Amino acid sequence: MGYYDGSFADRLDVLVRSCNRNQTIGIPIGPETSRIIAEIISARIDADFKGHYSSLLPGSVDRLQDDWAVGVGTLEAAEKVLSTISGLYRSYGLDINGSKTSIQHIVATQQAVWISEIGAFLSHRPGALRGARLREFLNMCLRLQADYGSEPVINYALSVIENSQIGRADVEAMESFLLKASIVAPNSMDRICRIILNLQHHTKSVSAKRIGERFVHLAERNLEKGQCYRAHSSGHEG
Repeated sequence: MGYYDGSFADRLDVLVRSCNRNQTIGIPIGPETSRIIAEIISARIDADFKGHYSSLLPGSVDRLQDDWAVGVGTLEAAEKVLSTISGLYRSYGLDINGSKTSIQHIVATQQAVWISEIGAFLSHRPGALRGARLREFLNMCLRLQADYGSEPVINYALSVIENSQIGRADVEAMESFLLKASIVAPNSMDRICRIILNLQHHTKSVSAKRIGERFVHLAERNLEKGQCYRAHSSGHEG
């Protein structure tokens, strides 16, 4: 019997597979137990990462569930950090989502202000985005977008929402926010539409008439002004 056999990890693996027809295709999506298991693994990866980068300031590294944000001084350092994080996940049989991973050069100091405020809200008040907390988050993001007009506040907020599970009770509030977002951040329409489709899939409560009428009106208004947006999709060779 190997070192792993009979261990806590081994027993946990057996239980997870028994909930998924004994298949080893990852953690089941949906159950709250999956969040706990994912956080156990993530906490270990946190510790491993800290062992590689103990000199990084605490404020320069942030992880929200499986979303990482790391600030470093140079492009070379950023590439090294990204490689390290990818390697750590692979060591646990996991892969990061390449389409949602990028290295960004942040110049404007204003950007750190609104990101810090959103980060503080999410970290200092942990828990699911629902009810009054969700509405407070949405209103805060709209306010920050008004304060920092040229910054991609809404797009950042949409990325947080896209990784959250919105319940049926909050559909109306989300609809109102997404309709406002489509006006103040039209370049994020692809993400807005994706969130609406996922929201309808999970809740079956989205008002197609309300969304459709507002989007048609928005499209007509922009076409009258000669403004249009082109969707681009990259092909893949099989």
